[in-house]
Amino acid sequence: MTVTLHPAHTAAALAQETRKHPATRLREARLLQRLVVDGHGAPEIAAYSGLSEERVKQSLSLLTLPPAGQEAVESGRLPVDLALDIARLCEVNRRVIVARWIEGGFRDASHAARYVKAVRRDETMMSA
Repeated sequence: MTVTLHPAHTAAALAQETRKHPATRLREARLLQRLVVDGHGAPEIAAYSGLSEERVKQSLSLLTLPPAGQEAVESGRLPVDLALDIARLCEVNRRVIVARWIEGGFRDASHAARYVKAVRRDETMMSA
């Protein structure tokens, strides 16, 4: 794997690009991921971009969604807030819930969000 290192001023320019041009949250995540690959952490990326560190972390978490989930976010079929909640789950549960969402297995986003929160609570209890 070839690694391309960008100097700090290039990293800052890339981070600023995410802020200047309206983009989908997933596009933002992909741009920010380039900085992560170059070795920049969330606090540094936040400082470059003017985004909050929490926003950087949340955007990057969308990249943990399965490809179908990322496509659904990109197309607007999966609300970003719900996708962010799903991204907090373990990989298996992310895949199951995204598939269920795409297949219409929830009444609406609110129903899905309640389900995701319950699954998250279960995951947290199991890991404690």
